[in-house]
Amino acid sequence: MTSTPSWTEFELRQLALAIEFEGWIGIARGAHASCAFKVQHNPTISVRVSVEDQIIVGNLQRLSRLGCVRLYGSPYGGTASWRVTGRTAKLLAQAIEPFAICKAEQCRLLMAFPMTTTKVPQVTSQIFAQREAATERIRELNATGPSNDVTLRQTPEAEERAHQWEEWIENSATADQRARLFAQSIDLEGCFSAKRSRNPSFRSGLHHAVTVQFGQVQRRRALFLVLSALFGEEGVHTYTSIQRDSRHDQECTWFTSGPRAVRIARQVAPFIVVKRQQAQLISEFPLRPAGGGKRISPAEFQKREEIYWEMKRLNARRTRIIPPAVAPASMHENIPFLQTAPPGPSPA
Repeated sequence: MTSTPSWTEFELRQLALAIEFEGWIGIARGAHASCAFKVQHNPTISVRVSVEDQIIVGNLQRLSRLGCVRLYGSPYGGTASWRVTGRTAKLLAQAIEPFAICKAEQCRLLMAFPMTTTKVPQVTSQIFAQREAATERIRELNATGPSNDVTLRQTPEAEERAHQWEEWIENSATADQRARLFAQSIDLEGCFSAKRSRNPSFRSGLHHAVTVQFGQVQRRRALFLVLSALFGEEGVHTYTSIQRDSRHDQECTWFTSGPRAVRIARQVAPFIVVKRQQAQLISEFPLRPAGGGKRISPAEFQKREEIYWEMKRLNARRTRIIPPAVAPASMHENIPFLQTAPPGPSPA
């Protein structure tokens, strides 16, 4: 019998939002000779990140008190995954369902998934048919198809649940809780960035800007209502990436820049785990003095340049190497929570 951890409401909201942004709720289906009908179904909730960000899934494991963290792949470009399966996944789905936004139906499908009551599988044809139907429906919900597919459009339920989150944030959430939720979301799916462009109206001929942004597929844009409510920042831009075609859903980007981005970075920096260096850089970004016509000093311009180049280095795609001290003997074995320092520059 699976014991139920004693979660607080805020812990469940943290888990639900993490799974909304970067998680997967599904039913794994595969051939298995010892199972009835030679097919095995396994309810699963997981969050997967790059191996250098394994501290994120370690935190989710500690927060949920469920599941395990595993490393996958080779020492170069591997991934880290927190995964909960079987009855435990049903238990977690039931706990987070009231706080789910775009994946509420997936949670309910796991909650209704018929489990056997003995260690020896006794699956009738009726139970097998129910499992197959749930597996097919959850596969449709998780597919990356275009928004014109009626089965994949954002539902009114998602918007209603997002508004419920807005009410909780406005009436009940503390400033500390808001910052923690936003920081967790940035670590999972967001991005701090610094940009530089040519502009002849500036004395130096260069314009610097810092931004905080998130990306999601169109049908999950309700998540942006929660982000906007956390700090009262608006800014959603919809576009279709030129690399994608009609088989894929349209993408949405939530972003804010300038003084608002600096203010957000300063508030969430103490709670950022993986992208703390980027948050600190934006926190130090020199802003233009209040009032029209005022310019930044040469020292402030130099500081902006340093922040731009350092941010570019931190955000650069590079070969990811697992530190030898934490690399397990087998890349597929269970490992305990691992907390490593932010990766340094790649070796020459």
